[in-house]
Amino acid sequence: MSEATSAGSVTKNLDIQVIRGIAVILVFLHHVRGHLPEFAAYRWMQRNFDFQVGVDIFFAISGFVITLSLSRMLARGTADKLTAPQFKQFWRNRVARLIPAAFFWAFAAIIAMPFLSTPSGQFNATLASLPFALLNIYNLYFTVCFENNLLGSWCPSYTATHIYWSLSLEMQFYLLFSVGLVFLRLSHLAILAGLVACLSVFIFGDTSDLGAIGKFVYGSFHRGYALILGVLLGVFISGSAAALLSRLSPILIVILASACVVLIAAVPRLLPYYLSNLCIAVLSALLLVLALKGNTFSGFIATSLHWLGERSYSFYLSHTLAIYVIATLARYAGIFETKSEVLQIGLSFVAFAVSLLVADMSYRTVERFGNKR
Repeated sequence: MSEATSAGSVTKNLDIQVIRGIAVILVFLHHVRGHLPEFAAYRWMQRNFDFQVGVDIFFAISGFVITLSLSRMLARGTADKLTAPQFKQFWRNRVARLIPAAFFWAFAAIIAMPFLSTPSGQFNATLASLPFALLNIYNLYFTVCFENNLLGSWCPSYTATHIYWSLSLEMQFYLLFSVGLVFLRLSHLAILAGLVACLSVFIFGDTSDLGAIGKFVYGSFHRGYALILGVLLGVFISGSAAALLSRLSPILIVILASACVVLIAAVPRLLPYYLSNLCIAVLSALLLVLALKGNTFSGFIATSLHWLGERSYSFYLSHTLAIYVIATLARYAGIFETKSEVLQIGLSFVAFAVSLLVADMSYRTVERFGNKR
C-alpha cells in the first residue's frame, strides 16, 4: 500500500495501480462496518465476503515492487549485495516516501478524535497507541492487546490508528529484507524467505494449539505470507509471467482477475482462519501475476481505479478518519439511525467521496512533499 507504481517496467505498470484501487475499495468496505448504518446489500456482502483481504493484496504488491526496486539498485552497482551507500539510499527513499504522510495522519487522528463520535475511552486508547504507530511496531502492540483482552481499555478497538498495524509489518519487512540483502544475494534471500514461510506453515498450523509466545509471533506476523510471495514473484517469475500473459486475450485476463478478487474475499468465509490466510496470500499473488502485462485493463472503470491506485497510500491512511467524520455528522443531523435504505446507502457513498477528496489532497500535498525530499 505504500509503494510507488511498479512492475516489470517498475515505473509504469498501470494494471498494478488498478489492482491497488480495487484493494483499497475492499479495505474501505471493511472499515465502514460498525461505523455507518448497514443496508441490506452490505449485510449480505459481509456474511459472504471478508473485505479486510484488501490488505493482503497490498502486501503482495509491496513485496513485488520492493524486490524490483532493490534489484534495479543492485544492477546500477558493481556488487550483487547491497553496499553501505545503497543501503542508506534505500532507507532515505523509504523514509521520505512513507513517513511524512504516516506521521501527518496519525497526529490528525489524535487531534480529531475528541470531536468525533467514537466509543467511550477510544481517545485515550488511541493516544496511548500513537508511539507504537510512529515507531512501526503497532502490529506487536495490537497482538498483545488482542491476546490479553485489552481492546477498548488500554488499546484502541479498531479505530483511526489501527491501520498502522499493516504499515508496521511492511516497515519491519523492509528492514529485514534490506539487511538480509547486505549479506546475501537477492535470489538466495528470496529462497530463504520462501523457506521461512513454508516452515512457519508447519510450525504454527492450527493456532488453537499455540502457546503464548506462538500466538504472539503468529498474531504479529501471520499476514506476511503475501509479502514473501511478492518477493518470489519479483525474483523468479515476473519475466516469464509477463510473456505468458501476452498470449492471453485481455478479456480473459480481466475475467480471471475478477474471479481472483471474488475468491480472495470469499475464502475467509469458507475455510478456517489459519488455512484461509495462506490461500488469500496465494490468490493475491496470482492476482498480481495477472497484472504483470501492464496494459490489460482499460476503459472508464480501469482509469478510475488507476487514479485511486495512485492515491491508495493517502486513502489508506485517511479513510477511517473520513468515515468517523461522516458518522459524527450523521448523528448530529439525526439521520444515523435512519431506516431508509436510500439514506443508508447515501451515507456510505458520501463517506467514500469524502475519503477520495481527502486522499487526493493528501496525495498532492503531504505525499508529494515527502517524494520531493
